[in-house]
Amino acid sequence: MAWLLSEIFVFVAAGVVFGGVMGLGLAALAEKRRAAAVSDRERQGASDQLLAAERGRRTAEAKAVARAAAEAAARGDLESRLVEMEAAAADYRARAEAAERRLHLAASPAGALIPAAEAPASLAAPDAAAEAEALRAALAQRGREVESLAAQLAAAERVRARSESDLAVAQARAEEALRAATGLGRAGPEQGETESPGERPPGLPGPRDGRADDLRRIRGIGPRNEGVLNSLGIYHYAQIAALTPAQVTWLDNYLKFHGRIARDDWIGQASALLGAGSGPGDKVHPQDVGA
Repeated sequence: MAWLLSEIFVFVAAGVVFGGVMGLGLAALAEKRRAAAVSDRERQGASDQLLAAERGRRTAEAKAVARAAAEAAARGDLESRLVEMEAAAADYRARAEAAERRLHLAASPAGALIPAAEAPASLAAPDAAAEAEALRAALAQRGREVESLAAQLAAAERVRARSESDLAVAQARAEEALRAATGLGRAGPEQGETESPGERPPGLPGPRDGRADDLRRIRGIGPRNEGVLNSLGIYHYAQIAALTPAQVTWLDNYLKFHGRIARDDWIGQASALLGAGSGPGDKVHPQDVGA
């Protein structure tokens, strides 16, 4: 009897142990499946973010290309009209000067010595005066038209420069979104880079009073670098002039400049622009210096 009870006890204990082991195994399996599901969702979320960022980048680039094409066509038309108006103005100017010379000759003592029968019709003082006056009026009108076209061309150039800067900002922000989605930070050509050393400079949510300074007036800052700086919240000379050495180090590494910020003396240039009382620029540049 004791032997039977002992066997029963051993059997029950084995069942309990087996059940516990099975329970632990099932729990571990369930946890593994749950972790796999979470990982799948995270990967899907990252993939969705990548796709959204890429779609945003392509959309921004397509809009910028279409806008640039339209602006180029408009600028070409304005430039052609401006050339035509300048040529017409030059012709009127030459004719007005010729009429004035004839008028002066008719009114001069030398003109009085020419017999009326021999004097050319072009020396008639009333006719020359009227022609000169009409030509001066036409020249003034053409001058106003030339000024108007030049102003329109300058406005088109400002729009082009703003579009170029907006495209650079959109591209920089798309790159930031891609890096954030992949968790790579700012990785350049080399993979596996860590966070840039130094201290990231504080940024603004947008330009003060809705008007950014023209950062391209600083030597070494071109459309692309201005776009990257804007994407970091840097819009004003004062922000660049206030950079600390640690922040310069961070920006230098972030932009892959290898000491260029110090060599080009961005801080000194920004301070000089502030001292000169420079306000927001109109984005018109004879040429863009820098990347």
